[in-house]
Amino acid sequence: MTGRVDGNLWRTSSAVHVEAPPLMADADADLVIIGGGFTGNAAALEAARRGASVIVLEAETVGHGGSGRNVGLVNAGLWLAPRDVVAQMGQDAGLKLIGLLADAPKLVWSLIERENIDCEATPNGTLHLAHSTPGLRNLEERHRQGVELGAPVQLFDALETARRTGSRAFYGSLFDPRAGTIQPLSYARGLACAALRAGARLHEQTAVKRVERIGDRWQVMANGHTVRARSLLLATNAYFKGIDIAVRPQFVAVNYCQFATAPMPEPLRAEILSGGEGCWDTALVMSSFRTDKEGRMILGGIGDAGGGVLRSMPAGPGASCGRCTRNWQGLPSSIPGTGALP
Repeated sequence: MTGRVDGNLWRTSSAVHVEAPPLMADADADLVIIGGGFTGNAAALEAARRGASVIVLEAETVGHGGSGRNVGLVNAGLWLAPRDVVAQMGQDAGLKLIGLLADAPKLVWSLIERENIDCEATPNGTLHLAHSTPGLRNLEERHRQGVELGAPVQLFDALETARRTGSRAFYGSLFDPRAGTIQPLSYARGLACAALRAGARLHEQTAVKRVERIGDRWQVMANGHTVRARSLLLATNAYFKGIDIAVRPQFVAVNYCQFATAPMPEPLRAEILSGGEGCWDTALVMSSFRTDKEGRMILGGIGDAGGGVLRSMPAGPGASCGRCTRNWQGLPSSIPGTGALP
């Protein structure tokens, strides 16, 4: 697992490209969105489809932040078990979020189909892997909670888990057939292209400096120009870059890095995740692995790329996949935060 690495695989393998020139003049809109990731582009698409005039301002390029750096797992839940979500958010809000997340993969697959997004969509499920005996007990409890809520999840033993993953390192797994994998940057770019087709305006290389509320309009200053809009959506997640605004998002930055191998030979592809599932484990310092359409093994873990994260991973299928040729990292989050600006 050593050798020279070349950066973010998703940028190299993405088949989707976006044309979005910087903001070059003042503009007016019904809705201005700051951030060109999953949230910003999906919101722009839906608002434009409903007839609103929409402007998206992205400081770098579409999918520059977490949307273009993540593992690409399309999950029907969070890192937290359902009961923990309710404990943190309260009964009503927690159950509402759990219900929305349960339907989220179906929404993603339908958006991909409707907008014809070329993003390696693989709706073949995910495997949550028990890295230890306590990890298996955790999955057994998650399975119990999921079944109570009507989720079609299945608990696999170590033998079935080994058959699916190609590794005997795990004590069992929780399979969710609703879930799957995508090429995340292609998905983010595909949403942006769909929003443009629907009539939204999108500007890359347009870093917002200041946001003010004047009368019944938001005034957003970027590139020396002003965008005025009735409504504002701040969709920067952890890549908020010091915008001068009355309310700032609060988060704790935690790095997550990934490594990708060269395409595996066919015999290995037949042994390792031949069903196309995406995987992550129950360790506190979480690890993940999946494959892409070219048969690369993509391994990830909590930490930065220089922190020896690969040495902390279980002896999973990555041990036999050859040297890593790429690595990249980004900032994840656990429970999504939303709120109204004053």
